Amino acid sequence: LTFSLSDAPGRAATSFNPVILEIPGITDYNPPNYMFCVGILYGIMGALLAVYYVGCQLMVKAAFHPLKKAAKQMVGERAGRVVVAVVGGTLYGVVGWALPLTMGDGSFQLVAPISDASKIDTGVLAASCFLNIICFWISVESGFVGGLFTPLLYSGSLLGAVFSNISQINTQVAVSCSFVALAAALIPAPITLCFFAASIFRLGAQYLFPLMTCCFTSHILFDGTGIARHLTSELRAKRLRSLRRQQKPKTVKYVGSNCTEGADILT
Repeated sequence: LTFSLSDAPGRAATSFNPVILEIPGITDYNPPNYMFCVGILYGIMGALLAVYYVGCQLMVKAAFHPLKKAAKQMVGERAGRVVVAVVGGTLYGVVGWALPLTMGDGSFQLVAPISDASKIDTGVLAASCFLNIICFWISVESGFVGGLFTPLLYSGSLLGAVFSNISQINTQVAVSCSFVALAAALIPAPITLCFFAASIFRLGAQYLFPLMTCCFTSHILFDGTGIARHLTSELRAKRLRSLRRQQKPKTVKYVGSNCTEGADILT
């Protein structure tokens, strides 16, 4: 998709060109030295948002599990998938009607948190960020197929726009750091994401410092501290408990010369 964020949000886009994003109003490519502290703050934001992200996955998965089971028992496996997809699509559509910024994977909506954040109410941006993550997992659990990377960039940009609206943070630092803050927490490639953001926004080399501190802070706090491992192990444990409940062993009576008559054994 090709975006020119200095133009109107309705500018035509094509899906055959690489992403070209521009931060509006760039006048200074020499950020103050203390901007690395802002990068650390955005890294903390990305790590906390990652905890919420994985928490939403666990919550939505737990909510859809009984629905899938009931639909399968009532109408069969194939029709049950359709029922679950209809329920998920309805929920997604209702949220999208109330908050249009939650619709889609965020590729077309990136213009909002990057270029037009000051024109959007801060509460709308915050609600769109948190509900967008929930809608993403609703789509996944409903059976809809979509990408993972762009929603991470979009959700981080939405929350970054919230902080940008309520503070006077350098626009270039705020946009570029929030762009990869969430992705850096979940993807074990902080250096790659740092250079990715710098190249996407065509920033100068001095912006690499706050970007580096943002990406490494986010990744270390979420993945390096073991939070990610704990949350994923909890998800795995719930999945195993669910499988065990579905495959409970049956108790049968066995009478034979090598066993006590009437003994119970598990098969």
